[in-house]
Amino acid sequence: MKIMISGAEGFIGTALTKNLKDHKVYRLKHSRSFSQNKNQFNLDLTNPGHVDKLIKKTKDLKIEALFHLAAITPYSGQKEHINFSDDLKMAELVKKICDYLNIKRFIFPSGWIVYSPKANIPISENSLLKPNTDYGKSKLKLENFFKKNLKGLQVIILRISSVYGPGQESSGLIPTLVKAALNRHEMKITSAVRRDYLYVEDLTMILRSLIHLKIRNNLILNIGSGKSTEVIKVA
Repeated sequence: MKIMISGAEGFIGTALTKNLKDHKVYRLKHSRSFSQNKNQFNLDLTNPGHVDKLIKKTKDLKIEALFHLAAITPYSGQKEHINFSDDLKMAELVKKICDYLNIKRFIFPSGWIVYSPKANIPISENSLLKPNTDYGKSKLKLENFFKKNLKGLQVIILRISSVYGPGQESSGLIPTLVKAALNRHEMKITSAVRRDYLYVEDLTMILRSLIHLKIRNNLILNIGSGKSTEVIKVA
């Protein structure tokens, strides 16, 4: 099967690429300039010119599925206020890719952060959607955009819990705790919340299974381990 992955150089994208090594995978990696190295395309997904070049080079490949993992996150490196508007710019151009390449299945990992912090536990796919952070609001806007604008293909939206595992280099909780323990021999806990943690290899097996999953309509799924753990216990 021919599969395209945006954000392929990221934590989840790298793990997913390894899991799909028996498929033909076309990797989209962020870059300020457009270039191609075999099955890897270096480009800026907010740049219409880059996307037009990508479409021209891949229009005859008959790509069947696209995993859209590229995103602006709270860990994207900005020290000032993070502007998530580029996510919507990407979404509009990713739609153009789907339209021109006639992609049949679109898979978008969102997050549990789209739910209200006051939602009853356990959270279901029908729980109240009322994010209280800019990041969560951005994810919900993207979900609504894809549901509304991607016509004629199967859209699968995954609301995933906190992912961790080898290769994670962001400022997420677990990498931060490990780095602090190694460098300072101490870990500082600033929150008493509970979180559901999902091992990255488990997530990639789930993502892989969605390629051939038989569905009639668009699908929204919560994905997690099924249990939550206090941050202090994680530490």
